[in-house]
Amino acid sequence: MGRSSAPIIDQLVADFTSRVNGELVDLLWQISARGLSGGNGLRSAIADLSQERRASFLLDPDFFSALRTARGLMSPESFALLEAVVRAPTPYRSDDLKKTEITTVGDVIRVDLRSESSRRLDQTSPIFFKPFEDPSLEESRDIVRKIEDAVREIDRLSPAFGRLIRNYTRRVYVRKVDSEPPASEQVDSEIGSIRLRNMHSNNYTHEQVMDDLIHESVHNYLGSFEYVKFPFVRFAGENNRSLARPVSPWSLRPIQMLPFLHAAFVYFAIYHFALVRCECTSAGTPARRSALRQRNRYSSGFLMPGKLSSYVAGQADVDPRVLGALDWMQEFVRQDVSRHAGYNLSISIS
Repeated sequence: MGRSSAPIIDQLVADFTSRVNGELVDLLWQISARGLSGGNGLRSAIADLSQERRASFLLDPDFFSALRTARGLMSPESFALLEAVVRAPTPYRSDDLKKTEITTVGDVIRVDLRSESSRRLDQTSPIFFKPFEDPSLEESRDIVRKIEDAVREIDRLSPAFGRLIRNYTRRVYVRKVDSEPPASEQVDSEIGSIRLRNMHSNNYTHEQVMDDLIHESVHNYLGSFEYVKFPFVRFAGENNRSLARPVSPWSLRPIQMLPFLHAAFVYFAIYHFALVRCECTSAGTPARRSALRQRNRYSSGFLMPGKLSSYVAGQADVDPRVLGALDWMQEFVRQDVSRHAGYNLSISIS
């Protein structure tokens, strides 16, 4: 994936919105057909939306999360939560970044500085596990500038990756947790958003911002793909072994099955971005050295002995198409490495 993007990068967005709309229509029908209480307010809130506003909600990660919860619980409380998301006012915007809740980067990417959603506390999240700390004006400016700079350079180096980010990352939550190092996260219960920790820190480098935007956007793409097309790991009652923990050939640590599979696709994507950076930077420069390090790091797992699919074969019911994709990606990287004379095969494990 380099200069031009595959048609599926756009088509999957259309398929995603169609699937979400179908789930919403089905939810409203089920509430009525089963005579459940609490649905009138939700139905009224949906009916009050303009066509444009409804279309935007179908891609909103908060709406997606609340809709999935409502369909799972089918309770008045979950319907009320979904209604609250629909009726929530547009987050406050201001020329003063110390006051604004959400600002826009790259025309469509919403950077969430301090909305109610970004202030939540979630003990299961490495980003939201501590109480909200409001970034200062200077920190807010640094956050927005870093994301703008990263998106601008990604656009310059690879418009395809710029399009991927815009299509699949519609909100970037930023959280200040001064006692912790920079970090990023994406969760499939909230497809369309990513979470970044301590963007204001000098330790959050320009290169890391670019990598994290691509990394987490690919996770959003994969989450969208599984939601629309098919799950990577099949769940089959007593035969469900999706909790198996294969050893990652990148980190040499055991990780859960689905994160393992997603990681291979993510590393394959960022490997391509590292190649583009290598091609577009001058020899001997810090940017070039950084790109080479990333190239080595992301190729390392693909260069391990044996087939990548063998790391997961027999441990869970992984879709055969995914197993085939793992081996195809591995062979692509190996052939690409062999074509480049002087390629440094030193492996960086992290």
